[in-house]
Amino acid sequence: MKKVFLLAALISTCFVSAQGFGIKGGLNLTNLTNFEKTFEQEVESENIRTSFHIGIFNEFEVTEHFSIQPEVLYSSQGTKYSGDGAEDKVRLDYINVPIMFKFYLGDNFFLESGPQVGFLINDESNFGFFTISDEDAFNSVDFGLNLGLGFKLGDNAHLNARYGFGFNGVFSDLPDNSDNNPKNSVFGVSIAFNM
Repeated sequence: MKKVFLLAALISTCFVSAQGFGIKGGLNLTNLTNFEKTFEQEVESENIRTSFHIGIFNEFEVTEHFSIQPEVLYSSQGTKYSGDGAEDKVRLDYINVPIMFKFYLGDNFFLESGPQVGFLINDESNFGFFTISDEDAFNSVDFGLNLGLGFKLGDNAHLNARYGFGFNGVFSDLPDNSDNNPKNSVFGVSIAFNM
């Protein structure tokens, strides 16, 4: 219940000012770092999982060249891998809340970075024809950092490329600092529209 109230409070920050409010969405290329170490011989190869993200944002201008942009995004993440002759998949869906600090280099081009907290809302592991879901197997909260760049396409739209990496491992029964506990790794490309 605490998570629901926290999430509601964070979402409400995106509606404080309508000046920079908008929607965004795009492509995710995701993986779990060191995933093969978790299962040792069972994983023969890893592949990037292609998925998507969609959500809302609000950009608050601090100075002419600096702004702060909180976001609330649904993001589908995870990895694909081969093992025992089959293609398997781990899908982890999050509500991610990044707080991005944007630095404008001129009128249109910007660099960005900022922390992120993600709340796991769904998990699926596909093993051949079998699909299982086990909330207890995965950490319910994911902390990370995003780095990115973007380009304004006029007053009401911009393109953005961003890389995000997790600080804590995704599995709840392994220590976060263990090399065997994989972390989220997400490269995303999105288009955003101001409302």
